[in-house]
Amino acid sequence: MKTSELREFVREVLAEEEEGNEPELIQIARRIVKNQQFEKIKDPVSGKRMALDMFSASAIVKVYDALSDKNKATLVKQKLPKIVDIVFKLIK
Repeated sequence: MKTSELREFVREVLAEEEEGNEPELIQIARRIVKNQQFEKIKDPVSGKRMALDMFSASAIVKVYDALSDKNKATLVKQKLPKIVDIVFKLIK
């Protein structure tokens, strides 16, 4: 393994550790944005399987990053369709 490859691997591992403190839904949304691909995910609150596209995932991540800690906790407790509705209302 080359030194540059090792450095890149260490950066990825450190980035994943930083994301470990976030709720599962936000981690999935960040992964969708990173891979630029939609995924069928299981909603952590309702337990239903739903599709989350890149546009919605990107909006969720941007709004989540801009919220205060108290509001982040409130947002994550909602069901996925409700989160998407709230996020798009906040973006306007």
